Amino acid sequence: MNSDKNIVRVAKEFIKNPSLKKVNDLGLIKRFEISVEEISEVKRYVKALELESLEESGIPPEWYEIAAVAGPQILTLARKHDWARMKSRHGDKIPLADDDLKTWGRWVVARQDVGHLIQLEPLFVVEESSSAAPPVKENHKKYISDKRIWYDEDRDIYTTYLPHVPHAIQLPGEVHRDLVRAYSNFDGSPASVNELARTFHLPRNWIVKYLRVHEITHDREPFTPEEVMSKSEEELAHEALQIRRAALYTRLERDKWKGIQADARKWQEYEAHTLKKLENVVRKGGAKKVPKLNLPKADKDFVAVISPTDFHWGKYGDVFECGEKYDRPTARERLISSTEKVLSVVAKHGRPEKIIIGLGSDFFNADTYNATTARGTPQDNDGNMSEILATGCEMMSDYIDLLRQVAPVEMVLMSGNHDQLLSISLHLYLQAWYRHCDDVTTIKSGHSRQYIVYKNNLLCFHHGDGVSKTSDLARLAAVEASDSWGKCDHHMVFTGHLHSEKVVEDRGFVRYQLPSLSGEDRWHARKGYVGNRKIIAAVLVDGDEGIRSAIYAEGKV
Repeated sequence: MNSDKNIVRVAKEFIKNPSLKKVNDLGLIKRFEISVEEISEVKRYVKALELESLEESGIPPEWYEIAAVAGPQILTLARKHDWARMKSRHGDKIPLADDDLKTWGRWVVARQDVGHLIQLEPLFVVEESSSAAPPVKENHKKYISDKRIWYDEDRDIYTTYLPHVPHAIQLPGEVHRDLVRAYSNFDGSPASVNELARTFHLPRNWIVKYLRVHEITHDREPFTPEEVMSKSEEELAHEALQIRRAALYTRLERDKWKGIQADARKWQEYEAHTLKKLENVVRKGGAKKVPKLNLPKADKDFVAVISPTDFHWGKYGDVFECGEKYDRPTARERLISSTEKVLSVVAKHGRPEKIIIGLGSDFFNADTYNATTARGTPQDNDGNMSEILATGCEMMSDYIDLLRQVAPVEMVLMSGNHDQLLSISLHLYLQAWYRHCDDVTTIKSGHSRQYIVYKNNLLCFHHGDGVSKTSDLARLAAVEASDSWGKCDHHMVFTGHLHSEKVVEDRGFVRYQLPSLSGEDRWHARKGYVGNRKIIAAVLVDGDEGIRSAIYAEGKV
């Protein structure tokens, strides 16, 4: 290939500006200040550049097969652009449409005439005619090497000749081996061409040509041929193991950092949109005294477990889509009215020693500022999340004040799958709001399963997702509250999650699945998850004898 800088420069101008092909030779000589002899060299070099571009874009495999069948006799017709005669004479050997035939013919001619300029093997071997120059004049070609790679073992340097790069590229062996390892898919995370260019500070087009010349692919082992030939199988296996270990460590560190970033974003969102909102609400004041109902003393000591589990405050359901309306005003009226009915029946048993209420357990419908659950599932909501949080906290303080009229209240956290963060926010808000009230206490723990001992009873509170089998909950209770388990005769767990009442007993361990007052939204209506009665329950637990009875009230709103 002619390497004269002037010829290369002019040829590249041809590629950039195809209209130059229409300029006559005299005009080109004046424009680029080149000689008459250089004109033909420029045009040949332009053809070589075009051929290389065509080869790099990908030649259909069938083109090679057609060329092999058609034979070298088509060259003359292709050079004359006599496509009609080629079609009539060799159409059975060249099954191509007219446009593809022309493109294929030009490619064949270019590959034959100027392919050697970019080191492409000719498609045909054409025998010399009797008038050709004596073969002895071609003997110099035997000294021309087609190898583009030379490895100096003593200096550990790879010398590589890249197409259309005027100088050889020399990379230290260490750099070359790092490049091979980085591009290999051996560790499951191969680098891209762009990443290689940034890492090794080489032009992208050089990287592409370098990989092609050295036959470096994603599927290749992470070793050079020289390493494979010079090292034992044990050495290669050991190095491969170290590569995998390094890749694993890098991936673990990357995943760890992603987790840290995700947690940081969650905290920022929580602090900006939740915590500060709670602080503003709490600063407004604290709980006030409430009048106590004049109730008779109970014959036997008992507590009432009342939990508006799966209330889904902030959920929105439209009458047109869901058959009934469910929004915050509807939810509030349903909760207050049904609880008043339940308390009126509880009062007939006398004053309970306390009312235990499970907080959270999907009390809120969503958990993020983007109106999704804790796991990212979008929800239909009645308002923005700041508004839902603030009104939910205020509504629950009113609700607890209602319960305080009957008996002291003990709050226990039951984080749900919809409101893992907001349930904690609600818990913190109520702790602060009732911090000066003697008749409101809080179990200060964020564990997914909470335990309360009431006389001869061990009471467990759990939302109901994750660990769901009664036998598994019993086993966990026996381990997590082992001291209390052995001292109490009655063991029970209160769950929610499924929006319906269910009582299951397994080996003396009673699971009380509490019902829900929540209405449906669009997703539940479309899935057919409808028909559950909207009920709140008060479970009465006798100090000595365990569960005494359950009282129900339906939310009619």
